[in-house]
Amino acid sequence: PFQVEHYLPELRAYVQGGGAFLVLGGRQALSAGGYYGTAIADWLPLRLSPLTGDDVGFAEGALGLKLTPAGATHPVTRLAESAEANAAAWTRHALHGRNTGLQAGEGGNVLVTDAAGHPLLAVGEAGEGRSAVVATDSLWTWAFPATTGVGARDRSRDDYHQLLEQLSAWLLRDPDLDALRLEPPGEAVPANQ
Repeated sequence: PFQVEHYLPELRAYVQGGGAFLVLGGRQALSAGGYYGTAIADWLPLRLSPLTGDDVGFAEGALGLKLTPAGATHPVTRLAESAEANAAAWTRHALHGRNTGLQAGEGGNVLVTDAAGHPLLAVGEAGEGRSAVVATDSLWTWAFPATTGVGARDRSRDDYHQLLEQLSAWLLRDPDLDALRLEPPGEAVPANQ
C-alpha cells in the first residue's frame, strides 16, 4: 500500500550485507499489506502466506502471551533475571490483534506466541544482517497501561522500554547480547584446570 516494492531489492542487499530490519505488524504490514511474494520474504524470520478466502491478513482480539522454549532463554525476551520471573512478566501482559498467516521461516526463531501458538515476535539472521517481526500493532499499549495500580503501570512501562532496547541491541549486534561460545583446546585438559 506504500508503493515501496521497487526499494525492496536495495533493502535486501542492505540487510543481507549486515544491516538490521524491524517490522511492526498491523493492518498494512506483512501479508495484510500485500508483501507476500515480494523481496521482503528473503530476510524476514517469518514466512508470509498468501491471503485466501476471507482472510484479510489481520485478526482482531485480545491475545495472551506465551514464551516459546527459544524465547525463554533469548536475550531479547529477558524481562526478569530468573526463568520463573521472566515467564510471569510475559503472562502479565496482553496484546490486541495480530497478523495472520505467519510461520517460522528459515533461520528464524519464534520467541513469543499467543495462547493458540500463532507467532507474535520472531528474530532471525539474514545473511550478515538480522531482522525481527513483531506481528501486532498494539505493543505500544504496554507503555500506557490501563491498570489501576501505580506499581503495575510502572512495571508494564519498564517492560515495554526494556523489550525495545533489547530488541534494538540484538538487531544491531550489541556484544552484550551475544551468545556465549566455548571452544575447547585441541589437547586434553587436566582436571581442575
